Amino acid sequence: MKSCEIIRVFFKIITKIPFVRKNTILKGIFDIFFEKPKFYGWRLRTMHENPWIDNFQESTFRKSCIDVKNFQFTMAGINKKTVDQLKWRHWIVAFATRYAIDFSSQESNNFVECGTADGITAFFILREIHSRPNFAKNFKMFCYDAWDKMESTSLSTTESKPIDYSVLNLDSTKENLIEFKDDLTFCKGYIPNSFELFPGPSSISFLHVDINSSKITLEILEYFFDKLTKNGVILFDDYGWSTYADTKNVVDEFFHKKSGTLLKLPTSQAIFFRSDQNVLKI
Repeated sequence: MKSCEIIRVFFKIITKIPFVRKNTILKGIFDIFFEKPKFYGWRLRTMHENPWIDNFQESTFRKSCIDVKNFQFTMAGINKKTVDQLKWRHWIVAFATRYAIDFSSQESNNFVECGTADGITAFFILREIHSRPNFAKNFKMFCYDAWDKMESTSLSTTESKPIDYSVLNLDSTKENLIEFKDDLTFCKGYIPNSFELFPGPSSISFLHVDINSSKITLEILEYFFDKLTKNGVILFDDYGWSTYADTKNVVDEFFHKKSGTLLKLPTSQAIFFRSDQNVLKI
């Protein structure tokens, strides 16, 4: 069999394999035939040193990466063996949290997450907060999620094949985050209706949006943006993901003339850093 035919057959087979398993297979092939990457996971591959390899800090993050493997995982493809493939994304979550802690200027601080699911990213956020005892004394976190399947009316035509969120269970999430039970308010329901049941705080330092819907992303921004404090942070999980182009368009348009900076990342995430300066954007 000619080499080009072998390659054609290989790609025909690989396209039929589930994404997470495919990721593992491709990683093995790269490790055998090429220089071993420092990180490979969730469609991100890099030969450069990872930021959590640091002799002077990042100990909280590294411990969180170990402890999160004790979670009750319900989402397909994410388990204690594969969760490390999300490590770069989780480091971005930890970084954004530390930025909000260091630069937001409030006597009491409120964190919000829309799309908590099993509580994995909330876990990394909360661990970083509790690594700063003085800050941890005066904060609350509000977790919004339906813990149920997505409503079809919330999806654009390009989002018509949603992830199955019907497997999510609020009790499992609460158990995963049990060490932070006194810090958390769980807001169960579909956004934006849940905002009426759980209005949340009047001001926030940090907002994490992982909702897999451009329409709901816009609802969240319209509801929370004016509550975001000086130097507050908004982190988007799906900004650059190829199947969520509508979310990227919504975020780009929303922040087009807002005062602040939108940092777009190769992990597909994006971070908006709010500024109180009146900057003219063209």
